[in-house]
Amino acid sequence: MTDGADRPPAWTPPPGDESSAAEASPGDAATATSREAAREKARELREQHRRRERARRWGWGLGIAAIVIGAGAAVAAVLLLLPSPAPVGPLNMPSDAVTITEDGTVHGPGLTGGGVVAHPASTPDPGVLSIRLYVDFLSADSGEFLRQEGELLAAWTASGTATLEIHPVSMLTTQSAGTQYSLRAANAFGCVVNYAPDAAFDYMMALAEDQPTEGSEGLTDEELAARADAVIGYVTIEPDPIPTPDATASAGDVSDVAQQPDTIRYANVMPRVERCITSQEFRPWVIAATERAVKGPLPGTDLPSVSATPTILVQGRNFVFDPLSDANEFPQFVLQVAGETFATPEPTATATPTPAG
Repeated sequence: MTDGADRPPAWTPPPGDESSAAEASPGDAATATSREAAREKARELREQHRRRERARRWGWGLGIAAIVIGAGAAVAAVLLLLPSPAPVGPLNMPSDAVTITEDGTVHGPGLTGGGVVAHPASTPDPGVLSIRLYVDFLSADSGEFLRQEGELLAAWTASGTATLEIHPVSMLTTQSAGTQYSLRAANAFGCVVNYAPDAAFDYMMALAEDQPTEGSEGLTDEELAARADAVIGYVTIEPDPIPTPDATASAGDVSDVAQQPDTIRYANVMPRVERCITSQEFRPWVIAATERAVKGPLPGTDLPSVSATPTILVQGRNFVFDPLSDANEFPQFVLQVAGETFATPEPTATATPTPAG
C-alpha cells in the first residue's frame, strides 16, 4: 500500500461544467430569487426618492421665480404709475423754442424736469409782431419756406419789427431710410442753441440750404457738425482770454494768436457741440417737444396743435404756406395782421354845440 502522500489530488469539475457539478438545492434557488426581488425593490424606492427630490427642487425654483417675477411686475407697475420727469432741454429754449429779437438771441435757462416754462419766452414790446415757426428739418415745405422768407425774417428781427420763435420738431423721423435724420437734425439744432445760441438763426438757414429730400438718409452726424462749425465761426462767442505777449515771445507767436479771433471764439465750443450731436444729448427732449406740439394745445393761438410743418403763427394767427403760391403772400399776410393789430382807432367825432339865438 502507498500512503496518502503518493495519491493524486482529487479532481474537481471546471467552472461552468454543470454536468459534473452537484445540483443546487431548491433552498438555494429560493434564496437567490428573494435577494433579486429585494434589490429590485430597493432600486424602485431609490428612483421614487430621486423623483420626489427633483420635484421638490423644481417646486422651490418655480416658486422663487414666481416671487421674483411678481415682485418685478409690481415694481414695474408702480414705476408706470409714477409721472415721468420732463427731459432736460437745451439752454436758451425754455418754451421748446429759441427766440430771436432785435438784440439777438434771447439767452436764459432751458426746460428743466419741472415742465415747460410759460409761453412765450419773451414779451415783445408794443408794436412788435410775434412770429412763431414750427419747423422739421427734413420737411420739403419747411426748407422751401426758409429759403423763400429767411432773409425777410432776418431783416424783420434785426430791425425790431418782429420777434421770431423757432420750434424744432421731428415729425418725419421715420422718413429717412432708418437714420432718423429729422430727430438728429432737431437735436443738432438744440446743441447749437445750447452752446452757441447766437448762431441759432444761421444754423437753421444752413440746414435749409441743400436740404436732404424726404426718404433719403439725410446728413450724417459729422455733416451736421460741419455745418454748425461753419456758422459758429461767424458769431460772437465769449472768447477765452488772449494771452498777453511777454518780452521773450517772438513776433510770429504773437500774431498767430492775435490775428485769429474766430478760432479763439469757437475753439472751446465746437468740441462740445460735436459731442452733443454725436451722442444725441437732447434726443429725449426733441421727442417730448414734438409730442407737446402735436398734441397741443398751442398757447396764444386758436390753432389746436401742429399737424404739418412748417406751422407759422403771426400774432397767434395761422399762415398756411403753399410752396406753389406767390412768394409775396407771406409778407402780405404779415402786413395785414400788423395793420389789424396795431391800427390806431379813428377818433370819435363829437357834436359841436350850436350857439343860442
